[in-house]
Amino acid sequence: MLVRVLLFVLGAVALFSPFRADASVVSICNQGDTSLNVTIAVYTKSILWGDSYHVTGWYAVEPAKCATVYSAEDPESVYLGFTYLGSDQSVRKYVSDPSGGQDNPFKAVSESFCVAVGQAFDYRTKVKGAAGGCQAAFQPLEFSLYAALDSDNYGRLEYTLFPRREDLDEDVVGTRAGTTARLIFGDVVQFDGAQWTYTNGSALPHSLINQKTNLPPLLPKAQFSTDKAPVAQYLKQIKDVTNAFQQCRDTGRGAEMMSSRFDLDDHGVAAFASSDNMGANPPYGAAVANLDLDNPHFDDHDPGCLFVGFDCKNGMQCVRQGNDAQTSLSFWVNSRDQANAIVAALKAIAAFYPDGQGEVDNR
Repeated sequence: MLVRVLLFVLGAVALFSPFRADASVVSICNQGDTSLNVTIAVYTKSILWGDSYHVTGWYAVEPAKCATVYSAEDPESVYLGFTYLGSDQSVRKYVSDPSGGQDNPFKAVSESFCVAVGQAFDYRTKVKGAAGGCQAAFQPLEFSLYAALDSDNYGRLEYTLFPRREDLDEDVVGTRAGTTARLIFGDVVQFDGAQWTYTNGSALPHSLINQKTNLPPLLPKAQFSTDKAPVAQYLKQIKDVTNAFQQCRDTGRGAEMMSSRFDLDDHGVAAFASSDNMGANPPYGAAVANLDLDNPHFDDHDPGCLFVGFDCKNGMQCVRQGNDAQTSLSFWVNSRDQANAIVAALKAIAAFYPDGQGEVDNR
C-alpha cells in the first residue's frame, strides 16, 4: 500500500511518498503566477571523477505544473537553486524557506554555485560554492534548498513554490533575452541575452545600467493623461514656479544658473532641465513612483539659489541624465517656499502614476 505523508512548510509544500527502498525522485511544483527555473547541484562520489558537485540547469516549471528535476536509484544529496521571471522581465533569485522539523526531507541552506542565466549548462566542480569566482557568462546564484537523499530519505519527493511576477524585491540575476523596451526620454532598446543595445546594435554605455538590477532607466506604461484634472493643475503649479526662475549663482561650480524647466508625461516621468552661462545641462528624468518624495534634500547656494533633490527609493539608479543612470533627481529654485510648493505638487501627482516599472515587450 502506498503511504503518503503530507508536510506543510512555510512558503512551500513538501510531499514525500516512499515507493522503493533504493530510489529517489525529486519534483518541483509551481503554484505561482510566473515561470520558474530550477538548477541542481548533486554531490557525487566517483572513482572516475572523485568527490565533486555535478551542477546542471535549467529545468523549466510553468505555473500550475510540476517537473522532475532529479531521479536516481542510488541517490546523493541535492542542492537546488531557483529563479523566476519578474513583471519587468528581469530574472530574479527565488529563495526557498522550508520548515517542518527533522521529518522534513527538505532543509534550508544558503550555498552558492555558478550558473549561466538564459542558457543550459552542465559541469562538475570539486569545490562547493562560488567563492573562487565564476567563468565568463556565468554568475553566482544562491541555492536555498537541500534534499538529503543520502540519509534514508528515499522515495518520491515533491516541493511546491509560489513565485509571484510582481514580487520585485529579490535580487536580479539577469534579463530575458529578446526583451524590448524604451528608455526614459524615448530610445528603443533591447536585451540580446548578454547586454542592452540600441536598435542599431550598439551597446548601451555601462554608466546607463543600474548595477543592482542590470536594467537601464526604462519608461513605465502610460497611466494618466497630463491634460486631465487634477494633474493638469498640479503640472501648471510646478511650471509656474520653474518658469519664474531668476538667475542665481551655483557656488559649487562657480556657474550662473540661467533657467529651470519642468515637464511631465503620461507615463509619470518627471523631467527637470536647467541651463547656465556655459550652456544647457542634460535633463534629469525619472518615474515619480521611483522617487522618495517624502525626503527631499536641500542645498543652499548664494541667497536666492537653492538646489533640491530626490533620491531613488531603495538606493536604485532610477534617474536618467544623458548617458548616466543616477541615484537622485535634482532641480533649481530661488527659495524654500518654491521648493516646498513643487514637492507638494509632485506628491499629489504621484498618486496618479503608481507604476514605476519599465514597460517591456517580449514578443
